[in-house]
Amino acid sequence: MSNFTKGPWEISAHKYRQVEVVSQELGVMVARLPEWGDYLPETKSQLLENARLIAAAPDLYEACEIALNAFLRNDCIDWSILEKALAKAKGETK
Repeated sequence: MSNFTKGPWEISAHKYRQVEVVSQELGVMVARLPEWGDYLPETKSQLLENARLIAAAPDLYEACEIALNAFLRNDCIDWSILEKALAKAKGETK
């Protein structure tokens, strides 16, 4: 069993031009991305994409674990769990 902060994680409001990722269940911050202040617009976009990837980490971990176990047992799995985890990382709704 992994010992990371329980998910799901979400991106919090952009306080003080910072982006934070928090555990929904525990209400604790798991990551804070740097202030974007004078960064170029594409850098701000990259920071938000990084935040989405961080927020999707528990979902991606769970999806990989399920897929690996199914592969090792030669089982069929519902691939939608992988699609949902990747969509969260990309900022898409699924």
